[in-house]
Amino acid sequence: MKNNSPKNNSSKKIKWIAFLIRWWSVGAMYFFIGWGTQLGNYDRPIDMIFILGGAIGLFNSFIVNPALKMLFDIGDQKKYMERTIMEKVSFRLQNVVASMFIVYLVTIIYDVINRGAIVIFSLPVETVVLPGEPILFAVFYMMIYTVLTQLIKNVKNRSVNS
Repeated sequence: MKNNSPKNNSSKKIKWIAFLIRWWSVGAMYFFIGWGTQLGNYDRPIDMIFILGGAIGLFNSFIVNPALKMLFDIGDQKKYMERTIMEKVSFRLQNVVASMFIVYLVTIIYDVINRGAIVIFSLPVETVVLPGEPILFAVFYMMIYTVLTQLIKNVKNRSVNS
C-alpha cells in the first residue's frame, strides 16, 4: 500500500523541486559555457568536458548544494562548521570529479546518438544531427546523476546493513 500522508507528499514535492533546481543549474552552466564560449565549437571535446564538468562541480559545491541544504535540509547531515577543512575539500573535489565524469558520459551519449543517426540515415560523416544544447544536455546529465546517486545510496545501505 502507498503512504499518501501529507509528510510523504511534501517530501516528494521537495525532491522534485530539488531535482528541477539541479536540472536548471546544469542547463544554465551549459548555456554559459557551451554556448557562451568557444569551447562548444572545438572538434575535440576534452576541453569542454574538463571546463564544463569543473564549472558544474564547483557551482554545485558552492551554490546549489548549500542552497538546497538551507531551503529543504537536503544533503549531508553534518553541519558545515562541524566538518574539518579536509572533509570540506574532499567533498568538493568529489563533486568536481563526479561532474566531470557525468559530463564525459553525456558526451558519449551525444556521440552515440550522432553516430547512430549518421549510420541509420546514411548521412555524411561530419554531420551533427543532435548538437549540444542546454535543455537536453541537462536532461541527460540529470538522468546519469540520478542513476549514480541511487547506485551509491544502495551500495552504502547494503554496506551498513551487512
